Amino acid sequence: MRSFLLSLIVVASLPLVTACEEEAGPAHLTLNYQVACTGCTGVPVRQISTLNGVEGNSISCSVSETEGQYLLNLSFSNPNTDPSGGYGFDIRNAVVSTAGGPAQSGTITIIEQDNRFGGRDYGAASGSALAPGCGDEPPTACATPCRLYDISFEATPNGPAVLGSLECDGLPLAADRTRTAEVHAPTAPAMPANFLFENCTGLQL
Repeated sequence: MRSFLLSLIVVASLPLVTACEEEAGPAHLTLNYQVACTGCTGVPVRQISTLNGVEGNSISCSVSETEGQYLLNLSFSNPNTDPSGGYGFDIRNAVVSTAGGPAQSGTITIIEQDNRFGGRDYGAASGSALAPGCGDEPPTACATPCRLYDISFEATPNGPAVLGSLECDGLPLAADRTRTAEVHAPTAPAMPANFLFENCTGLQL
């Protein structure tokens, strides 16, 4: 009788264990980039590895699929704890093949020292290489000042993930298009910034 009761307890516990295993954890982000902008001084390197909600950081990663393509919306914002001002990183409505590769389109917004660069009107991105020197003479003549590419979708220990590379040259300040920004790898202007968003909503791998 005692062994029978123990068996009932074990069986009754199984659905609870399964439910816990299927519950998605918080979004996790690994992001390395640096902004060089006209009129900005003392801009720090951004090397971020954090979970959504930690120290007020906000991370969002959502993916939707239609006709062999993914629509990506990825964002990170810091709650203005940096002495130099608030900062953030945002990729909106990026269209990418489900097989990965370069983005067909997208919009980039970078906030640095409370300055908003790019956005819906000026932050166009594609997978094409940036034109040499396109940001040299503001206001920028670069049709797509940002390049979004090498995107892949992988299952990681932290959940389904979006990986990719980003670089910008001549990304205009929304309030003053004569001021522009470059976005690249930390301390390496010739290299792209890299990002890894994990536990993305809607991504099934």
